[in-house]
This record gives sequence, structure tokens and C-alpha cells, in this order.
Amino acid sequence: MRRGESARGALLVVVVSAIALAITIPLGLIAGPDRTLIDGGFQTVEYADTLADIPADWDRLDTSRCEFEHPKYGPEQTDPCGYEVGMSFFASATFDPCCGPGLDGPEATEGYIDTGDLVVYVAGPDADTARRVLGSARTIEDPVIDVQRWEEVSFEGLVVDVPEGVAVSMTRRPGATRLPGEVRTATTQVFRGPTGWLTTLLVDGRPAVRVIAPTRAIAEVVASSVRLAPSPSPAS
Repeated sequence: MRRGESARGALLVVVVSAIALAITIPLGLIAGPDRTLIDGGFQTVEYADTLADIPADWDRLDTSRCEFEHPKYGPEQTDPCGYEVGMSFFASATFDPCCGPGLDGPEATEGYIDTGDLVVYVAGPDADTARRVLGSARTIEDPVIDVQRWEEVSFEGLVVDVPEGVAVSMTRRPGATRLPGEVRTATTQVFRGPTGWLTTLLVDGRPAVRVIAPTRAIAEVVASSVRLAPSPSPAS
């Protein structure tokens, strides 16, 4: 996949202050992840060199009687074997998603991020919590990025959600006549480059929008939020 961009592409650099059902096999010995309290009523949990920030009142749930045992956190009364509110670590090799990574729209409360060896899957009580959990997913080699607050940014007829204070670059490919938001068949390609993680949204198999961000999770959550800007209201 080429990394060069056409000079005619509309480039915006913003520096601003998905549902998936999984069929997995056990990850092996299920050890208790480390937990560290952080600001904003959240905690950081770690499993097998993968980390995510989740609400501080989510506890480790017992999945030993579920069809597939896996590390899972959620409110105390959550069904550990269901897909209610909570966050799970799954093995990437056996994760079977119904759709692409990230969240399916700005109001979505469910989605996932593939960090490489593990998938971080979340079903949040609201869209803001789900976005923060997924945006925080990272490996121990990734930088720690503050993703507490997000805001909506417009560029070239599109709208996208980005974390405040994080440098994210977006490019709309010239000649892309159909864009995410018009079709539900958009897919993604992702790789790590010298300036960050590059995620490309493909529509009809062709690049439509490219996003570069400091972590894979942020790149894919941002990319999944790309949508057409609303049409202006007709003048009265």
C-alpha cells in the first residue's frame, strides 16, 4: 500500500485541546491484570502487555463458568458471560468481529480495538465511556495519551471525532465519490509508520480517508467516526 499522498488531496492537521461479537478460545492461564487508579474516576488495567482505561467501579468478573474464559471487567451485577456493560480482553487470532474496528458512529456504545495480539472489546453505559475506553487501548510500547475528552471537527465535507490535545492528521483522497457514512461496507487497513499509526478507510475497495494518530486505537476510533457533514439548512 502506498504511503504517498496526492498533492491535490485535502490535508487537515488538527491539534485539538462496532459492534463485535466474539467467539474465542481461552487465552490460557487467566491471571489477574494489574490495576492502577488514574484521574477522572477511571483505572488502568493490564493483561499480557495490553492496557486499557476503564471506570474505577468496574471490577474483575468471574468468567470461569462461561463458554470461553477470558479477562472481563464490568459493574458488579453484570452477567460475566453476556455482552452487557463491560470490557473484555480477547485473543486476536480467534476474535470473530461482525464489522470493522472502533465504534459504529458517534452515539455507539459498543466496539473493539485490535492491539495486535489482543482485542479490547467494550460495551459502555454511554458513548463517551465507550470512546474513552477504546481510545485508551494500547500496548506497553505505546505512549500514554489523554483521551478523556473528545470533540467534533469538520473538514472537506466530513465530520470526525478527535481527542482534545492530540495531534491527528486526516486526508480525504481525491476522486473518492462515495464516502463512509453513505455506505456500510467501508473497511480499514492499518500499519505503523515513522510518524504514527496510519488507518485507511476503504470504500468499494478504494482509499477514501486516511487518518494518522499516535496509537493504533486512536487512529481506528477516529477513523470509525468519519461521517458526512450534515447538509446546511435551506435559507428561510
